[in-house]
Amino acid sequence: STGEALPADIYLKIKKARDFRTGSGLLSQIYLGKVDLRLHEKFDLGEDATSLEKDVAKDVLVFQPLVESRPLCSFSHIFAGGYAAGYYSYQWSKVLSADAFSAFEEPPGNLHDDASIRSIG
Repeated sequence: STGEALPADIYLKIKKARDFRTGSGLLSQIYLGKVDLRLHEKFDLGEDATSLEKDVAKDVLVFQPLVESRPLCSFSHIFAGGYAAGYYSYQWSKVLSADAFSAFEEPPGNLHDDASIRSIG
């Protein structure tokens, strides 16, 4: 370590890169949630689950999985662990969390106001 500060231009590049492809990650979670819901809501005996998954991918994802990809084989949430069409709840919990936190961003719950912080506990 040289002890020198990181140059501002490099710091800004790192900071900008922090959110790189977060949209792709969100779409991936939406895709998995939709596949999960579709399998639990409308799946008919004899229906091709792989085709169902690929149809959802076409509807949601920007970049399609490889033709030979079989994500359902490793998507243990839908077959084990008691999720039963609840995979979407990962994203839903983020919505609820953001909504709850927003109450503290607006007066009178503003987190920048010491009196409000003390009143919350």
